[in-house]
Amino acid sequence: MNYKLELVAPAGNSDSLDAAIGEGADAVYLGLHSFNARLRAKNFAYNQFEALVLKIHDLNKKVYLTLNTVFENWELDRLYSLLKYIDIVRPDSIIVQDLGLVKMINENFPNLNISASTQMNINSARGVNLLSRYGVKRTVLSRELSFNEISRIRRETNAELEIFAHGSLCVSLSGLCLFSSYHGGKSANKGRCTQACRRIYQTQLGKSGHFFSPSDLMLLKYIPDIAEIGINSIKLEGRMKNANYVASVVKAYRYMIDNYTIDKEETLKKSTDILLNDMARSKTTYFFVDKDNLSYINPDEKGEIGIYIGEIKSIKKDNDNLFVVIKTNSNLYIGDTIRIVNKRETFKKSIVIRSILNATDNSNIATDNSNINNYNVNNASNENDFNKNNSKENTIIIDVDNNIERGMMVYLFARKGNIGKYPHIIPNNLSRYKRHPGVHSAPPPAIKNIIPPKKSISKIEEKKNKYGDGIYVKTNNFSDLYIIQSIKPKKVILSLNNSNISAIRKNIETLPFKPNDIIIYLTPYISPLIEDNIIPEIEFLLQHNFNQFIVNNLSHIHILKNKDVSIIGGEYLYTFNKYALGFLMDLGIEFFISPLENNKKNLKSMFDTFHKEKWFITIFGYPELFQINTNLIKKYDFTMITDNENNTFHIMSNGDDTSVIPENPFSIIDKIEFLEKEGLKKFIVDISYMNVNKGYYKTIMKTVEKKSFIEKSTRFNWKNGFFREK
Repeated sequence: MNYKLELVAPAGNSDSLDAAIGEGADAVYLGLHSFNARLRAKNFAYNQFEALVLKIHDLNKKVYLTLNTVFENWELDRLYSLLKYIDIVRPDSIIVQDLGLVKMINENFPNLNISASTQMNINSARGVNLLSRYGVKRTVLSRELSFNEISRIRRETNAELEIFAHGSLCVSLSGLCLFSSYHGGKSANKGRCTQACRRIYQTQLGKSGHFFSPSDLMLLKYIPDIAEIGINSIKLEGRMKNANYVASVVKAYRYMIDNYTIDKEETLKKSTDILLNDMARSKTTYFFVDKDNLSYINPDEKGEIGIYIGEIKSIKKDNDNLFVVIKTNSNLYIGDTIRIVNKRETFKKSIVIRSILNATDNSNIATDNSNINNYNVNNASNENDFNKNNSKENTIIIDVDNNIERGMMVYLFARKGNIGKYPHIIPNNLSRYKRHPGVHSAPPPAIKNIIPPKKSISKIEEKKNKYGDGIYVKTNNFSDLYIIQSIKPKKVILSLNNSNISAIRKNIETLPFKPNDIIIYLTPYISPLIEDNIIPEIEFLLQHNFNQFIVNNLSHIHILKNKDVSIIGGEYLYTFNKYALGFLMDLGIEFFISPLENNKKNLKSMFDTFHKEKWFITIFGYPELFQINTNLIKKYDFTMITDNENNTFHIMSNGDDTSVIPENPFSIIDKIEFLEKEGLKKFIVDISYMNVNKGYYKTIMKTVEKKSFIEKSTRFNWKNGFFREK
């Protein structure tokens, strides 16, 4: 049986918008200048957005607007004002990450359609179905899922499902990367990712490589299978890519979707030929086919987008012109974009070629576009095409930049192609489009009564007093419980992983702590297979009086529904605002761990709605910067890496996954007194990623007791918050 498969293309600017629609995309997704995960893209002004929505609807196509970042409490009015404007312009759906935005739209703008972003970390039907009850029409599933897992989710939900099919991948689990934010607050969750995954690193053995830079996803071959199981939509990544890239990728997938039922093999061949214009990284199916795939990262492959064509042989300056001599055997054309990178990859610059002179000729420098007029985006432009000539030297004129040096590497980043052949979607005259968000105050969120009225007063008081003030110690390792006994905290927080549940079962009669003194921490990624494994383990724990859980995924909440348990909202639910708190309180969550990226000012701003006694604050720990769904130690045999700025990171694995941990801990232990004055009195000391012995543990706890400052520790975002443009 054949299903209609929607093709959704990226539009980072007006050129890529024109290319996407011109090559047959059914829908485009795009962002405005705020609240989207690609703030470095050109994005669209309000008048452009209003005009393009009208025009694209006239073409019987769709527009999906990305508001796919978290937002802080101080941004409530800005976001509410923006939604009032969007409610008038009426795109076909809003793609969101923050649970607070789901609640804000439900309560104030019920006519807007909602799609859950892949950043929301939805990996099972339970999460999809929970969201669908709150007005979320479509979910973009996590990119880490296999075809079998996606098929199962499709069978277990009636909601619309969308998956990524082509483009750049994040090495970290979707929506869980903290690496960029850890260094200066430029958070992926706020659209300012600095792509730490694409940097070059050195191992403790002296080997250098791009150890965290994945190849690009390509599921072109599997479009028939995706369509046949009833996936509603495929998404192509690329809002940071040029229009040629968008045109090539859309054209290839459009051809495959439209023709595979006629001749699958021939259609795949032609579609693949079209994709030769995709000058990106090597291709991978990631985990779509093989959950044990270790080949999706090649540390020897350059992390840059484009094809390596040579290096700078010499540099000449003449007035305002910079002449660069490149030794290459590749064909270059005026209007092509090259990227120049130094050997350590600390300098990167993309430049459009303005003029070319073949150094072996005596001809004048070409300054027109004659070389490019016959170049078509449909022509193959892979590396083999560039090797037709013997080695030669090209002198090119580029924009002046004093940082460019001899010996730097040069990549072909983009062909000029025939951009401009597509009809312009956005009209040149935008004077009639004058709407803008204005300034409006957001109403407070409506929060349901989370304590059922039938419960007795004694039960209510018991709930209130379940988590007393004091120190809570978190660990990933069951064996640490015996060390933690030496200085007992208020309660222990223990991660639910295969090793720990095995140890609990084995030692259930002789546990070092009573079940009531152990809070079970559920880790944020939960695929259908992981669900199958942990549900019986949770049942076992419930039978043995473990009834306190920290949840980090909507699926966890669904699993624990109607159980006699106390639920704490974990840091990966991203409660940065009152609406997100309200959404989760409506689901029965009573206590919250402040997100690791949160800051003191934002946290205080929520005390009037959500009482300070309900907050847990992490005051010490080594945060997971990358959470990777692969055992990279098995692939690389490394345990430590250093970047080009001499920052050191530790690599740890539990056998299935990999965690990247900073050398220096996060600590606000010396701020305990301030926190207590503010009424915050539940503190988490996280020793999860430490090789702890009894002496070391006692030292940490004595440091907490004395409220001392720890040398070489960091504040993460606690003091300065997320990075903001001045």
